[in-house]
Amino acid sequence: MKRNVASSSRSGARSGFMLLEALVAVLIFSLGVLGLIALQSKAITQSSQAQYRSSAAQLANDLVNQMTLTDRSNATLSTQFSSSPSGAAYLAWKARVLAQLPGASSTPPTVTVTAINPLPTILGSGTGPADPALTPSSRVTIQLFWKHPAEPAASPANKLQLVSELK
Repeated sequence: MKRNVASSSRSGARSGFMLLEALVAVLIFSLGVLGLIALQSKAITQSSQAQYRSSAAQLANDLVNQMTLTDRSNATLSTQFSSSPSGAAYLAWKARVLAQLPGASSTPPTVTVTAINPLPTILGSGTGPADPALTPSSRVTIQLFWKHPAEPAASPANKLQLVSELK
């Protein structure tokens, strides 16, 4: 009889240990699943951030392309496309920016047009019968700001800056 009692207590201890092993395995599996869920959530957030960065770059490139289709003098670029004072082409582009980028209304986009004077030619440099005339150009700086809807209110806005020289 004593043998039966001893062997049954050993098998009870073994089954208790197996239950503990199973609970630890379930805990490890649950932590792994929670980690995968957190990773998926981060991936979705980063994907939407990439979408907004891509949209901002496309909007900035669209404005530069519009500028190249106009008279590229500094006066025309400043009058039509500069954000201060706001030109007609800038206002139309700004409406597109506000429609496509979240949180852009809190920090509106800026467009700065700066005249760049050409370097003087060196007479008699031997480059040919006549030295070519250099034309002035304009440096255009476009800054776009947006904020992802899931970001905390205290976090700074995302920024894209494009600098281009138009001749």
